[in-house]
Amino acid sequence: MDDRELEARIEVIAHAMRNDAYAAAAELVDETDREIVEQPDPELYGWLCFYRFRAAFLLEEWERAWSALPPRFAFLVSPTNAAWLFSARAEVAARTGRVEELLAHAAKCIGIRREMDDPDGMLMAAQTACELLHQIDRDDLNVHFLPIILGEARLGEAQLLGKPAYTAYGYLALVRQIIATGNPICIDLLLDGRDWLARCDDELAPRVLELASTSPLVQARLASRATARLRAVPPPPSSERWAPEA
Repeated sequence: MDDRELEARIEVIAHAMRNDAYAAAAELVDETDREIVEQPDPELYGWLCFYRFRAAFLLEEWERAWSALPPRFAFLVSPTNAAWLFSARAEVAARTGRVEELLAHAAKCIGIRREMDDPDGMLMAAQTACELLHQIDRDDLNVHFLPIILGEARLGEAQLLGKPAYTAYGYLALVRQIIATGNPICIDLLLDGRDWLARCDDELAPRVLELASTSPLVQARLASRATARLRAVPPPPSSERWAPEA
């Protein structure tokens, strides 16, 4: 199959995908790939690889989607498609129990979004990674992505891209991390964020504050911090020292 034939076949596949005929598209992609015997144009082959993975992903055939990449030949895709592929592959990794691959592919997606100067996409990718970890009961690993989300809160509300929902979600993920690990550093971050949460009008903020107020771990840490502050206050001067001279 030469590049001209490959391009024509890709147009048929794209048409099937646009019409939600994912099973037909998946079969045609597989058939097309089998007919390629030498390196095709990398950009054309990139579209074939993209549709091959996307069709299997939308069909929720997770192992088929996982095995679609890497392909037999070198391929090129746009940064936008690459970011989607890594994000979607992170989800496939979650569905198939590949935890390390989930972390790696989510991190690659975030890196591409950062290089694209797409902070909104970067935050969404970090949130997606945290949510995938929550779905497989691995909230202990969301520390890989929490700094990306919560770091935005440290920039101040005026610089939050008009989307405080990401940061509110970050604090929810932080609570999940605390429940999973009891990490005192995370508890301190949550306690330090209470003022921001109290001002935030996102629907998640009250939920996070409620969880903070009812968590024994958080309340114990709060009491510990209060005790530490009291101990740091110097004692009042003794009455003998300041007694007037006779």
